[in-house]
Amino acid sequence: SPAYRRQVELGLIASGGTALPVHPVQLYEFAAALILFLFLWARFPKRRCAGEVVAAFGMLYGSWRLIAEALRADHPGWRPDVFGVTANQWLSLILIAVAGTGWLAASRAARTPVSSPKR
Repeated sequence: SPAYRRQVELGLIASGGTALPVHPVQLYEFAAALILFLFLWARFPKRRCAGEVVAAFGMLYGSWRLIAEALRADHPGWRPDVFGVTANQWLSLILIAVAGTGWLAASRAARTPVSSPKR
């Protein structure tokens, strides 16, 4: 498995040895997705502006992926770590920033009154 190969690469176990236990990240993903769905479903009727729920999804999912990627034990060699952050974590940070910017723009647009066209 990728986790076993990574443990051998890091010298945590000898080749042919028994793999160390890893987090069941797939189960965590399911639980996080279910909680995220229930939260957004409850939030949808209370939204204050268009795009708020989508932006909340982007920020919450990106935040969860930062945590999930840290728990994974199968980081292959092609994923460069820059400042100790994997490529997938960088994508999560970008998603959080884009969603946050979108949320701010949508909420500012919702506060601005729309003028009717002049006849």
